Amino acid sequence: MHAQRFCGTISGVEYWRSAFKHGMTVAAIEHAVSYLLFLSENFQDDPDKVLILGPDQAGNILEVIGFYNSGDDTLLVIHAMSARTSYLQLLTP
Repeated sequence: MHAQRFCGTISGVEYWRSAFKHGMTVAAIEHAVSYLLFLSENFQDDPDKVLILGPDQAGNILEVIGFYNSGDDTLLVIHAMSARTSYLQLLTP
């Protein structure tokens, strides 16, 4: 999986219930999205699906998976949790 340059803005975030399955809060997810460290578009071979790695307010790295709608610049978050080791490795050069 390779990071791709993100060529858009995220003006709004919406959520499926599944985004909160692992105890993440709206504030934590929005912080991770706002201060993203890594973004991979076309995640899992879906052209609309993205993986975002970013910190929550305490600096813990989260993995956030969702669908980005470039038409209205919104992100629909379907999954969020503390980043797994396999994803954390994407942050090392």
